[in-house]
Amino acid sequence: MLHRLFQKIFSPPSRQQHIVFVDCDFPRPLHDAGSVETLAIIDSLTSLGFKVSFVALGRFFQSPEQRNATPDTPLTSRGIRCFSPSGASPPTEHTGIQESLAALSNASASACIIARSCCGGTFFETLKTYLSHAKFIFLPHDLHFLREEREVLTSPKAVQTLTPDATKKQETQLLQLCDATLFFSQHEVTIAQNLAPQARIHYIPLTRPAPPQTSLNNRKDIGFIGNFSHRPNADAVTFFLSNIWPALHSRHPNLIFHIIGENPPADLYTHTSPNLKIHGHIPDLDAALSTLRLTVAPLRFGAGAKGKVVSSLAAGIPCVMTEIAAEGMNFPPHLTQHCIAKTTVDFVQLCSSLLIDDVSWHEASQQGLAMITHSHSPVVLRTTLADMLHMLGLKPHNKA
Repeated sequence: MLHRLFQKIFSPPSRQQHIVFVDCDFPRPLHDAGSVETLAIIDSLTSLGFKVSFVALGRFFQSPEQRNATPDTPLTSRGIRCFSPSGASPPTEHTGIQESLAALSNASASACIIARSCCGGTFFETLKTYLSHAKFIFLPHDLHFLREEREVLTSPKAVQTLTPDATKKQETQLLQLCDATLFFSQHEVTIAQNLAPQARIHYIPLTRPAPPQTSLNNRKDIGFIGNFSHRPNADAVTFFLSNIWPALHSRHPNLIFHIIGENPPADLYTHTSPNLKIHGHIPDLDAALSTLRLTVAPLRFGAGAKGKVVSSLAAGIPCVMTEIAAEGMNFPPHLTQHCIAKTTVDFVQLCSSLLIDDVSWHEASQQGLAMITHSHSPVVLRTTLADMLHMLGLKPHNKA
């Protein structure tokens, strides 16, 4: 049955060039920023005239209950053909993947985008065997080894579970083996170029829709946004509550800190202050942002450009952040001066200033909106991807 499914997807050349997107699971754009970027790339590819199929390798290891928890609707609603085990079938693991990929020998794919070294990258050789004529594009989302190195420095216990040297070796090999690699962080473009000087490394922007105008009406609180299954987010909020919030709250005793995101750690609930609101997952992020005057991104480790920062700026809300959170993006002068903190004392001062100084807030809001419009719009992403694909000799047949 799986053979027939894959033969149906990859059956033979239509007028459109075909790009296969390989990731761990279907995107969940209401839950994590990585999914938002995945869909932005897919939207750009389809708008350029490419046919896109999505293969979710991780689902071969999931139970039916786990698979049913992540529907394919965000993709199928866009006309993307999705392929994974059916919802009722038991996990088939490596055997199911190998059987399915065997059907790709007759594929018409012109390119294969492999997301993350730990997922698509793990099956690079197998994919390359069956898609021998395709161009391979590596989409790491961020350099995982860099994130692991920083976590070990921040939390020495992490050395027991993380292997940054092995991760670095694998990611460097993928940089060298793939026909192109895409990074959301300009900082990581430089790192990758040093690791693999002969590789084709490209920057693509995190993308958000055209932003609205934003006013200060009814805005008085601050918030953190992030999926807490991602360890840097859990660490960031714990660090903020211990090292920044007490001083900030003492200056602004009526200030409320909203913690927004899926899977908040249990220890957050030990904080009983009425000025802390732990919301968990909120499907309508726009509504949550509508009452916030500021967001914070007090990350101590991590890698890649940060979706939470771009989402905040796209809503017209200044984001006060650490240098780690700001890494890889070019901020205009006012945002650099008023939103990027080097120390916890700086962090408190920058938050306090933007909470009381309306003129500075408006300037930061306007510069953030302009930055999104000029550097992080869907048009910029589409143009950047089109240029990269053209360099690889890929152009949709139905485009002039």
